[in-house]
Amino acid sequence: MIKLRFVTFLLLALGFVCVAHARELPFADAVPFLGMETSAQELKKAVCAVQIPGNQTNEEKKDDWILLGSGFLVLGERNAVLAVTCKHVVEAALKTKKQVFVGLDTEKGYRRFLSNVAYIDTNHDIAVLAPQRGSEDVKLQSLVFDSSLYDDDSALVEGRGVLIPGYPLSLGIEDDQNHPVVRFGIVAQFTGKSYFLLDGVASHGNSGSPVFALKAKENRLIGMITSHVTDTINLLDENGQLRASLPYNAGLARGVTMKTIAAAIKNAKY
Repeated sequence: MIKLRFVTFLLLALGFVCVAHARELPFADAVPFLGMETSAQELKKAVCAVQIPGNQTNEEKKDDWILLGSGFLVLGERNAVLAVTCKHVVEAALKTKKQVFVGLDTEKGYRRFLSNVAYIDTNHDIAVLAPQRGSEDVKLQSLVFDSSLYDDDSALVEGRGVLIPGYPLSLGIEDDQNHPVVRFGIVAQFTGKSYFLLDGVASHGNSGSPVFALKAKENRLIGMITSHVTDTINLLDENGQLRASLPYNAGLARGVTMKTIAAAIKNAKY
């Protein structure tokens, strides 16, 4: 009987030790996507569409617009409103000498503003645009970020949830209405360099989308989508011979850090 009680006590003690060790495991400081809809409604107001005049399907129409990519609004010196996007988004327009426009929400509805290229960082695929609002003093309804919300790489924590608003596949700006598509993911890899990887789908049109890290009581602008990682599917014939290799989106997106983008913003001339 004494031996049985001793064995029982020993098992209970081991159980308590296991529970104690389990409690030492790190827990998330907040459920990453709990209340995400509140953050999304606010953060997507900072997204802007980068466009050029034109029409891809109906040459008879003269008032259509072609989406080049996404962007987001930041506050520059002298309270100037600037738009950040990818260099490759505006590159084709610049080569063909087409004017680039940025779509913004205003008190008078959705408007497109002619934009000058204020700075280009070729190494990191960054372009800073300066929208020209002209003589019409129209009040913006869009959200403009100042440097107090820029991340210094401390919010780039692997496993942290992120929001990625933008215009994938040219969705979100139909009929001159601004309704960005909100996607989400997690930080998949960050090694302290100027770029990071996200476990999240980014499509054509998401280039230039801002990336917001979600944390309890604090959202941080951690960077911008520059591209997605492509993988291939091999198609074989009935004899097992390779007939074709088709690219597909691997579900990983590349981004450049806000710390790197902030340096580009400081170099902008407008």
